[in-house]
Amino acid sequence: MAPAPKLLAAISALVAGVIWGAWAYYVNIDSERVFISATAQFFSSAIVTVLMSIIVLRTQAQFKAPFNRVLMPAVVSSIFAILILVTFHSIAKTPKLLVTILAPAIVGFVYSLFYSYQVNR
Repeated sequence: MAPAPKLLAAISALVAGVIWGAWAYYVNIDSERVFISATAQFFSSAIVTVLMSIIVLRTQAQFKAPFNRVLMPAVVSSIFAILILVTFHSIAKTPKLLVTILAPAIVGFVYSLFYSYQVNR
């Protein structure tokens, strides 16, 4: 039996937070703000993971063409995710902001594109 959707969302958020928090720690290891940067990435990734799925589900009906129903929700959710990541890391004063958020942003776009495709099948 598959886990309940809320449990799956919580697990996905936790996993994303741990993976991308570790990434932020790694790329900012030479900074005195390494723990703050990793913590900011942990929480922003966890939040973004859940919100991207919600955005994809809520925006897909706005587009009529099949290609747009897959692509545009992924684009919208990714823009939103990047805004959240930049905001969290700007507040945290992450030294290597671009390097810290680039990989999670790319993977997040691929995730939301795949999720959007699965929802529209």
